[in-house]
Amino acid sequence: MKTKFSDLLKLKDRRVKEIERALSIKIDELRSAKVKQEDIVNKINEFQTDKSGEIGVYQVQKSYFNLLIDKKDEILSKINRIESKIETLRTEYKEASIEYEKILYLHKEEKKLILDEIKSKESKMMDEVANILFNKKSHKESL
Repeated sequence: MKTKFSDLLKLKDRRVKEIERALSIKIDELRSAKVKQEDIVNKINEFQTDKSGEIGVYQVQKSYFNLLIDKKDEILSKINRIESKIETLRTEYKEASIEYEKILYLHKEEKKLILDEIKSKESKMMDEVANILFNKKSHKESL
């Protein structure tokens, strides 16, 4: 049953679902970034330098190690940004859900009022029909 809150209810529902989707995407991104971080940390922990003493090999290994450290820092920064966005989305989701529930309550109350009004009109119409039939029967009996 359509009420004056139906369109607003649809908008609020759509907003909640959009935030849910965005939150889900960010959580997946966070998991992926943490897997990458773990992989890089494992590579750093397993890293060993060549003991042969050649300077060229040492410089290449040092550059690779520094690259791993930079990559780890980059991913850590990305994780922090994603976590911040997730918190923002969770706050938005909470607010949007509350707004949706408010409109849903108003929608349900409006439906109750409309149904009560319809029942009242129906009851009055039934009383009128009963009165007409009673009067018609009484009128026939008096003849």
